[in-house]
Amino acid sequence: MIELEKPWQAPKEVALAIMDLALTHIKKVESNPEVETEGDNFDYWNSYELEDGTFVDYNIHCGDEWTRLKQDGSGEYEYTDPSTWSWDVACYAVDPPNEEFQYHSIDTDREQYLFSYNKSYGNREVEFENVSL
Repeated sequence: MIELEKPWQAPKEVALAIMDLALTHIKKVESNPEVETEGDNFDYWNSYELEDGTFVDYNIHCGDEWTRLKQDGSGEYEYTDPSTWSWDVACYAVDPPNEEFQYHSIDTDREQYLFSYNKSYGNREVEFENVSL
């Protein structure tokens, strides 16, 4: 019999904390797209430190066109309506430094998709996908 490897999952309390951080970020950006954060508001990466000094990284990504070219010929861009933005949130295992790499590195092969937000454009619903919390 072939044994299937279980997919990587962040610890439950970490996944819940990241979900809370992600929803806070999304709401902040929806209300002010130019709000100052620690990264790119529409493709935001950050790390969550665990008690043992290791990390879980997470990404909050807006996969839609959140700007459009103004029609006034200025060449400038303007934000689209936030109700048309959909978001995806995932977290990733992080490998500690080792002999080969002196820095922490994200292991994108060990990913846990946490949720999507506003995929039906305007419903502002959180949709979980196979999350057992």
